[in-house]
Amino acid sequence: MAKQNLLSDRLIRESTCPDTQNFIYLNDGSGLRLRIRPNGTKTWIHRWKINGTEYTNSLGSYPQVSLKDARIKLIADKILTSQGKNPSQERKIAKKTNATLSKVTFEVCAYEWLADNKEEWSPTHYERTKAILDNYISDEFRNIPITSITDQLILNCLIKIQKQGKKATSRKAKSIINNVFLYAMSKKQALSNPVLSLTGNKLLKGYKPTHFKAIQRQDVGELIYKLNLTKTSQPLGIVTIAALFLTLYTGLRNYSVRGAKWKEINLQKKQWVIPGERMKSGNTFIVPLPKQAIKVLTALKKVTYRDKESFIFRSEKNPLTTISENTVNLAVKTLGFDATQHGMRTLIQTTLLHFGFPPDAVDRQLDHAVSNKNSRGSYMGQEDFMETRIKAMQYFADWCDKEKIKFEKSYAKKKNTA
Repeated sequence: MAKQNLLSDRLIRESTCPDTQNFIYLNDGSGLRLRIRPNGTKTWIHRWKINGTEYTNSLGSYPQVSLKDARIKLIADKILTSQGKNPSQERKIAKKTNATLSKVTFEVCAYEWLADNKEEWSPTHYERTKAILDNYISDEFRNIPITSITDQLILNCLIKIQKQGKKATSRKAKSIINNVFLYAMSKKQALSNPVLSLTGNKLLKGYKPTHFKAIQRQDVGELIYKLNLTKTSQPLGIVTIAALFLTLYTGLRNYSVRGAKWKEINLQKKQWVIPGERMKSGNTFIVPLPKQAIKVLTALKKVTYRDKESFIFRSEKNPLTTISENTVNLAVKTLGFDATQHGMRTLIQTTLLHFGFPPDAVDRQLDHAVSNKNSRGSYMGQEDFMETRIKAMQYFADWCDKEKIKFEKSYAKKKNTA
């Protein structure tokens, strides 16, 4: 076995090259040697063979690279040579790769990831993700190479969001950052994912999601009564009122409602056909319209219809856009109810089940996914249940009217006894 570790720091310091020679070598063993020139420069050289051909590689100058460091570099080189790789070439490739990666910022990767997923996501999910990226993440990592972003930088960003009282947003921001790194790694733009180091970090507060608050059945009469108020007694605009009614009479989600165009409505057939891009399931969806919904749409058509491409629930400020995501939620609170637009779906579900309508038909009306499945393919679509859904939604709308009448009688009685 060839001898190793033959050199010492003292021997290296005291060794010189005669002026009569171009250079001399001091061997340390295992292919490591020190080349010394007459001018005093000392360079570490690694010598090895691949398939009988000899190669050499510089490991740096002494004393900048100490004897100990040179031996460590030798070990790293030997790992590569044992794999048939040229350490010198591998270093050049790594240097070039690092130079390329240093030009790829987190911001570039994040918005590429966002663009690549736009077609797969619902518009609402895309808008919410982009909003978090725009408002909470981008500025924190602006112009920083993605390979330079550490777990500490990410932690600082998330804690900053938490301090604003936005635990849910902080949790979503962490998920977004994690997905951006996974995307960058798949494109060889990042070498690792620092978000993984934050798993279990106690500085990141836990978030317990809350369910959307629903209108209670006993409050439906009051809701319909207040939606029918007019003139100075009505704090809401006609478009907002109509959006609330259509949510109540169909059970559709926020973006499915507010993004509606007149071309989707068939008043004669009493149907609303929502394109797949506005459905969470990604599938085109047909909704039956009870006579109460037809009445609301007929009245609204005089206000917002310009052509078939017109938005049904257009913004009062800009007719070319829809009402905002929060318009209906704020309207519900303005009327005095601690509930959300999405919570109306819960009201419809519990009410129809209470009155004995088939669970499968109710789930189909609400475009629910099959239990314990997560993919788009898991959304119910094999059976339409249209006949049952027509009866169910008309029954529900009629029930709402009856609850309104009950409330009016109760309200009038209270006024008379006051």
